[in-house]
Order: sequence, then structure tokens, then C-alpha cells
Amino acid sequence: LRNMYDQYQKDEKSNARQHPDRVIPNTQLITAVMDCWQKSGAPDAGQRAEFLLNWMIVKSGARESKSVDAETSVIAVRPNAHSFSTAISAWARTRTAGKASRARKLLVL
Repeated sequence: LRNMYDQYQKDEKSNARQHPDRVIPNTQLITAVMDCWQKSGAPDAGQRAEFLLNWMIVKSGARESKSVDAETSVIAVRPNAHSFSTAISAWARTRTAGKASRARKLLVL
């Protein structure tokens, strides 16, 4: 996802629209990946979902601090309520010690 996001940003800055059928990483796609992690049963699913949530927060915060023209093509990676609930659920499904406190920390992000 990071590579996809970086490539998209690079293409937009250079106005290179070489791949009109490319998948653009947005909130829905990233949350879907988080959902896959939480359903996977992987021992590190909570960590991976939390990482993606934090990554979305950082990317959306960085974009908000800059003045962006409304006509500029900017992708939306701001986490929504589903993103947060998916990350919390990923922690709830893991068998990791301290999962409750990690899930609780996501409530105050």
C-alpha cells in the first residue's frame, strides 16, 4: 500500500497519467486490507492493522497542514469510523497479551 501510495503521489506531481486503470489507495481500500488482517487470524494482525491506521492518520494530517487546491487530485486516506473499529477488532481477535490496552489506545487517537 505504501508503494502504491508513493507511486500515485509521484505520478500526480509529474502529471504522468500513464496508468489510467491503476488502483488508487484510499480510505476504503486501506480499511479493506485492515479487515483482511483482522479476519486472517495472524498473530500480528493487530499490529499490522494498527500500523495501517497510524499511517492513514499521518498521511491525512500531513495533507491537512498544506494548503491544497480543491482541483488538485489528492487522494483521501483519512481514517473513518470503520477504520478505527476494524483496527480495534483486529486487536480483539489476536491472542496477544495486552491486546485490550492496545485496542483501548486506539480509542484516543
